[in-house]
Amino acid sequence: MPGGDDDENLAAGWGRGQRAALGSDGRALIRNRLRSGELRMYVGICAGAFLASNKKGNLNIAPAVSVFKERHFGIEDVRGFVNLSTKPCPPSIRSIMERWNVGRGLRFDQSLAMAVNPLLGTTKVLASYASTVVLDADCNPSEAYTDTAAASLQGKAAVTRSVFGHGEVLLVGPHPELSGDFKASGFKSLIVRMLHLGSHSKGKPCWKSEKRAYQTSRASWFLR
Repeated sequence: MPGGDDDENLAAGWGRGQRAALGSDGRALIRNRLRSGELRMYVGICAGAFLASNKKGNLNIAPAVSVFKERHFGIEDVRGFVNLSTKPCPPSIRSIMERWNVGRGLRFDQSLAMAVNPLLGTTKVLASYASTVVLDADCNPSEAYTDTAAASLQGKAAVTRSVFGHGEVLLVGPHPELSGDFKASGFKSLIVRMLHLGSHSKGKPCWKSEKRAYQTSRASWFLR
């Protein structure tokens, strides 16, 4: 699955299944390619972000990122929509993420809430959860998902950016690709702009060359 000359790895789905499918060799390959700069950016959405966290057996390519209340936000039936609060970051990136709050907001489907250890200094929080989950009409979490548990999501990291070796790691807890018009959400533009700001292993890249590299990448993939 990982391989070729791709520039971005886009992952979403079910974290434990991905972890098992990759195996130790696959996980080591992703880590080594990021560390060397051969893979310029790993993009993890929901379970793809879970896979990148520091949980034992995961990729641990964002060592400062841990899973917050995995029981409630990764196992139980918590589905609906949320809004985000963007943190101080370049205006070109913030303007894209602010689009995600339009309408009902971002899709939340047993999504990841991240706890970030500021002492490690390798991760920047770009956005946090600004609201509790507005549950779908057919969503029935267990009694353990109390009002207190629901409120605990607010303020937790929803979008983070980390550095791992010579690569970048962009993690998104909820689902911009499932929220209304994916093209209008600007998610692809966000990746391009993140690459423009990063790619420190090769110096400052040209915006146009990075955009072209993204558009012509042959091996980007989604795992669902």
